[in-house]
Amino acid sequence: MLKKPGATYDPPEAVKSEIAEAKSMTEEQKQELLKMMEEWASDESGYDEEIWPKLKEALEADRSSSRKLFADE
Repeated sequence: MLKKPGATYDPPEAVKSEIAEAKSMTEEQKQELLKMMEEWASDESGYDEEIWPKLKEALEADRSSSRKLFADE
């Protein structure tokens, strides 16, 4: 989609709702969310490495397109 100069983007209602919800978060809620995301990022349990191939295979299965969602590594 090409954007005309001066044109504004009108996001879908679902996106507008998410933006409004994020704006209404308290500082405490933002800090809790940040803490949770940092915990996820630092997780070294191996769960992600175990599950990712299975999830990737399931997402690729029975696609109507011959183009893959993910590049082979």
